[in-house]
Amino acid sequence: MAGAGIYNTRLRRLVGTRTQDDTTGQEVLTHAGTGYLWCAVEETNGRHQSEYGATQTGADATIRVRNYPTVTVDDLLEDTDGNVWRIDAIHAGENEIILDAFRHDVLVDYTIEG
Repeated sequence: MAGAGIYNTRLRRLVGTRTQDDTTGQEVLTHAGTGYLWCAVEETNGRHQSEYGATQTGADATIRVRNYPTVTVDDLLEDTDGNVWRIDAIHAGENEIILDAFRHDVLVDYTIEG
């Protein structure tokens, strides 16, 4: 089992909330900061893909989060460098949760509040 010292990265948790826009009826995902999580971030490989007709570069990562916080795939995690990690999948580990996540090198507006 890994010791507490391996969780050396503090990520700001941005909880995602889904609401319905009254004018269009579309679902809107907004985010608000709720605190910090101690994590171990390991970038696994680079990312080069096309989104919305433009090339996006970034990285995939495995993020291990200490204990078992209630994190969902709607949440975002932000590091001190301003990188925003989106969560693809969540797995259970030994006294931790393991997140498959990715980030873009270029700022992408995820409608972050607070």
